[in-house]
Amino acid sequence: DFQEVVSAYKIPSNKIIDNDEIDENLKELFNNKKAKFLEVSVIPDYKALPKLSVGRPVEDQEPLLSRDELKSNMLINMLDSNDE
Repeated sequence: DFQEVVSAYKIPSNKIIDNDEIDENLKELFNNKKAKFLEVSVIPDYKALPKLSVGRPVEDQEPLLSRDELKSNMLINMLDSNDE
């Protein structure tokens, strides 16, 4: 239970269960300069994108961009990959 763990460290936290809680919780999170943990519940069979694939760099998430488009959006050099 994430809420119990962060509570043990005395970190303030909230949990989003319904979509109508998103705006209020995000405003509160970003308008506060102190650390806060925000847990977001997602339906287990819901397909969330973008998604990090195992073995891929964090900047190279699915759905994959063409290598040229990804390279044009990078602020640093891309790592070599087998996809080129």
